[in-house]
Amino acid sequence: MKYWLFRTGIAIIPHLPQRLVQRVALAIGWLMWALLPGPRRQVHENLRHVPRLSADPPALRRTVRQVFGNSILNYVDFFRLPAITTAELEEYWEVEGLELLDAELAKGRGCIVISGHLGNFDYAMRHFVNLGYTVTVPQEHLKPER
Repeated sequence: MKYWLFRTGIAIIPHLPQRLVQRVALAIGWLMWALLPGPRRQVHENLRHVPRLSADPPALRRTVRQVFGNSILNYVDFFRLPAITTAELEEYWEVEGLELLDAELAKGRGCIVISGHLGNFDYAMRHFVNLGYTVTVPQEHLKPER
């Protein structure tokens, strides 16, 4: 099922207005939050350790719900990736410190880059490829493999 949802998303989402897709994605995220008690509890358990959220139950509840919407938005961005132009990515990202990365890569051993999740991860990797870097990224394992 997930395979066909991905195939459908990749085929359709790049051709739809971004604002519409984002609103639908947030609505789907809200529905998932409402209808999936197991994952909702898991996200709640993860976030209840954040001091600001643990002290404010309504904020914790809102944040848990927002996690579901943000997760769907990440998939939407992934589906839109083939339609994003290099110029759009250059407007979106400003990378500092590439000279440090280049110095490590010049040693011939490769380099592991670790970063905070600050923006769309898929767009970041595509931007690095556009800059001429070879990138290997672990990803969600989907079944069936095709």
